[in-house]
Amino acid sequence: MRYPHATPLVGSSYPSIGRSPLRRQLPLVTVSDADRTALIQLRDHAPKPYQREWAAAILKLAEGATIQQVAETGLYQARDRHTVADWLNRYLDGGIAALRIRPGRGRKPAFSPSAPRCRNGQDESSPSPDA
Repeated sequence: MRYPHATPLVGSSYPSIGRSPLRRQLPLVTVSDADRTALIQLRDHAPKPYQREWAAAILKLAEGATIQQVAETGLYQARDRHTVADWLNRYLDGGIAALRIRPGRGRKPAFSPSAPRCRNGQDESSPSPDA
């Protein structure tokens, strides 16, 4: 099974009438009781705001809301539906552990106090040309 922690209920087996598919109101993902408890804990007590928002979105999707509904009105701030879909895919691929930003992502610091100082483009550890 590709998603051991969640069972996706999305598929292309919807009956269709003419050209438009007849859509059933099914949750996009089912969440186990243990994952639901962990997501509620994360939503209510995570140190990072983005983790609280991502957990809230997954919980709303598990309750039966569509990606569009969650993106437009389900969160504190409206998000693009593709963003919410990306959060769902991250959860489906990696579980609750995937609901955090991976190390090394984001803007790198322009100055780091722990880096060795540099004079005239040379490292302090390298010999100076005067010596």
